[in-house]
Amino acid sequence: MRKCSGYYNKYSYDSGKSEKIEFENAIFHAFGVDWEDVGDGVGLFTTAVIELQDGTMLNLPVANIKFTSPEYNRGSDCLTVETDDSEHFREQIKSYTAEGYSVSSTGCVYGRWQAILIKEAV
Repeated sequence: MRKCSGYYNKYSYDSGKSEKIEFENAIFHAFGVDWEDVGDGVGLFTTAVIELQDGTMLNLPVANIKFTSPEYNRGSDCLTVETDDSEHFREQIKSYTAEGYSVSSTGCVYGRWQAILIKEAV
């Protein structure tokens, strides 16, 4: 597992505002997927599943974190598979896992299939 630092926004119901909370020495567990309503549909984006020092788990946009132990990140490969065709999606996943990739996250939102695959260096 890799160490990371970054930030997240915590909403306060009392003030009605968000506060930027910074953290260090968190543990990165996996890549994930989240979505946001963008008016005429849904926008999917890649996330990082991390664990804070107190055990709190967060699912943050990858732009919110920075790996602080790059030696554990060298040589790894991450890719996203996305399609509307479920059969083609299954074929792609099967093909990539045969090449040594593992599925970090997968989901289907409004008929659009997406997966994040990771291949660690040997």
